[in-house]
Amino acid sequence: NGSNYKVLKKLIDEKLIDYVAMDIKNCFDKYSFTINVCDEDLLENVTKSIELLKSDVIDYEFRTTIVDELHDNEDIIKIGEMIKGAKRIYLQKFVEREGCIQKGLHEVQIKKALEFKCILEQYIPNVYLRGY
Repeated sequence: NGSNYKVLKKLIDEKLIDYVAMDIKNCFDKYSFTINVCDEDLLENVTKSIELLKSDVIDYEFRTTIVDELHDNEDIIKIGEMIKGAKRIYLQKFVEREGCIQKGLHEVQIKKALEFKCILEQYIPNVYLRGY
């Protein structure tokens, strides 16, 4: 999830990994709420991790599991601005499972997911839906 920039950088520098799939949980305004964690260094570390990956030191993808109650068009615009210029992002279909941070969350319907995809294509050249 990019929250531990130092570990990510070390793994890349020591060539211990060859691909990174980093979760972008939500726009920064809703990040702590979305993951139910309040950490002063979280957003700084996520930002540094995003910038490290965008510098093309390793192949990567960003991915966001879209949840009807947590993501709207404005959030997706802000996510696009956060990772503008990235190689690719996958918008993943939410599936409720045991261990979710809260009960009663719902998947984003395909029509809305396609809207989100169109929004992100203004910022990122390769936007894909996963699980739809």
